[in-house]
Amino acid sequence: MKKYFFLALAAFAFAACSEDGPAAGVNGGDEPAVSGEKMYVAVSVQSNDDSSRAATIGGYADGTADEQKVSKAIFFFFDENGLPVNVQGDKNYVTVTPAMNTQNPADDNITSLSNEILVLDQYKSQPASLVAVLNWDYTGASISHAALTDKVVATSALSSASGFIMSNSVYMDGSNAVVDRTALVDANFGKDAASCTPAKIYVERIAAKVSVTSTATKFDTSVEVDSETVYAQIMGWDLVSVQKESSLVKKIDNTWTEGALGFAWNNPTFYRSHWADANSDADAPKFVYDNLAESLGATVYVGEQTDGVNRTMYIVKAKLVDENDATVEIAKWYGTEYAGISALKTAVANSLSHKFYLRDGDAAPYTYSPISADQIDLVQGTAAPGEEGVKTYEVYFTLASGVSTANWFTYNGVDYAPVADINAELAKIDPAKVWANGEAYYFAEVMHHDTTPGIVRNHSYAINIKGVKGLGTPVYDGSENIDPTVPSDDNQSYISAEINVLAWSLVNNDVTLGQ
Repeated sequence: MKKYFFLALAAFAFAACSEDGPAAGVNGGDEPAVSGEKMYVAVSVQSNDDSSRAATIGGYADGTADEQKVSKAIFFFFDENGLPVNVQGDKNYVTVTPAMNTQNPADDNITSLSNEILVLDQYKSQPASLVAVLNWDYTGASISHAALTDKVVATSALSSASGFIMSNSVYMDGSNAVVDRTALVDANFGKDAASCTPAKIYVERIAAKVSVTSTATKFDTSVEVDSETVYAQIMGWDLVSVQKESSLVKKIDNTWTEGALGFAWNNPTFYRSHWADANSDADAPKFVYDNLAESLGATVYVGEQTDGVNRTMYIVKAKLVDENDATVEIAKWYGTEYAGISALKTAVANSLSHKFYLRDGDAAPYTYSPISADQIDLVQGTAAPGEEGVKTYEVYFTLASGVSTANWFTYNGVDYAPVADINAELAKIDPAKVWANGEAYYFAEVMHHDTTPGIVRNHSYAINIKGVKGLGTPVYDGSENIDPTVPSDDNQSYISAEINVLAWSLVNNDVTLGQ
């Protein structure tokens, strides 16, 4: 015996019960709606893209063709307790491959439509609910609702050539109950395709997306060096501390309140919510400056992350230049700014010229020469924020390659005394900051709301750089790992940006780069 399941991925509810009246059991009949030889169940699967959240901050964003593509749909059926209801042999799910059509209807909430007819084998009982998952691979055994919601998807798999993985949208209804599956009632079932009312299923992408644009290619830093204004030229960007996995089905907490979170997080009118319970599994933020390769306007897809551990940040790669776009190399030591590494080494050597001497000759009388700029080199620090030692935005001093570490002496005005370890002595000098080749970076957390950092699925975080203040964090060696840090003595560098969250849900965020 075969049962038929009528699937309508649509931008509107189009299926209705037949004019002949409901099937037995529908709307009060005595028999279950699925008792006949053939039975249809109608559903309407809809994207919950909308302007509900974004309307307050500037709009919404349609998905691109790739972002709306559907190559596969899996429907999981459950009883009233969330236990599996088998609908094809020993499986409680059915897989279909709908032929999607993309459009932009008048209702901003919907962006896709399609129609499919699905045949179910060995349909033994009427399910109470279902969950739809799109563009996901699953061929396992029957699965309960609880087990399905515990599934996770690697961030790297959230999007592919087959489309973006989507699942039922999750929100809180008017009774404060969490809605994380679609209820099915008798009216959704009928003995032919015309004698049923569709159950609407709202789905959302598991991924979020982040893009960075800029209102200019370079910005005035409000800093002058040698009476010349220094500009920050925007070279690229990337994200750090990106979530590794996301829940297949969104998790929320019905005890959340708008007052506690600081923003309206639930919108049952549009079948969606704007916050999530998504613990971070991201690594501590580290990056390599030379690898910040995303261009302005590029989009990066990421997983959901809303807790306070290793929050996702965007790093903006910059180069310091003058008004003619010539590179400006800057060094800063003991509060004084120098025009480049050479000037810094000269300043350090001059400050040590009465302290360290290199002895020449095998026997008396010896010649003692003060340390010189060409005998000094710089090394980037490795200490992470909160650790003791020279930070990754600082450099410490050592002897240059090829300079002997033997025969170094100090002089007290009367006698010369040997120095046991000249490099250890040089390392005791206060570190400097060097913007080598003008290289700098600015960074900030991705903000979900005005004062709330975080990333929520199916939201688009559009970061627009509006300006910078300060020179940013210095980079001495762009090939080394860097911990994003604002220098401890720098209270003036920051990035100014505006983030607009549209639905997708777009978040526009204009920022001024810096602290």
